[in-house]
Amino acid sequence: MKNLEMQRETFMREPWNKRLTHLATSLQKIDLFSIDDKQKEAVREVIEQSRWYIEWTAREVCEVNVENAAELVDVARELTSWLFDWDNHWNDSKNREIMRQQAKAWSERVFKMSQLLYHAEPDVGKVAEPKP
Repeated sequence: MKNLEMQRETFMREPWNKRLTHLATSLQKIDLFSIDDKQKEAVREVIEQSRWYIEWTAREVCEVNVENAAELVDVARELTSWLFDWDNHWNDSKNREIMRQQAKAWSERVFKMSQLLYHAEPDVGKVAEPKP
């Protein structure tokens, strides 16, 4: 639990648009790692990580764009459903391919979201400067 809290603290120091980029990268890892049968545990861990990234970021995204925040929550919900039936998702080649395609599409969408929202509200995504 302490490790998770340390990860959260480090992650939350980043501006939210950069956090979305980290999420997009994690989703991309799901796609890429899922090619290798031996990466089952690694993929499961990246799915868990992605769920945390969404939980830690969605509220701030909601302040800028409710629809994008809702989309992130939908991604987290689907990731959670994968974990509840993990062996079936991983061991069935058709299910794993669907999972890969979905993770890739989400990765591309979240990356675009990070760029669009950043340019729409540049001050929201930046870390505040320390006051003298």
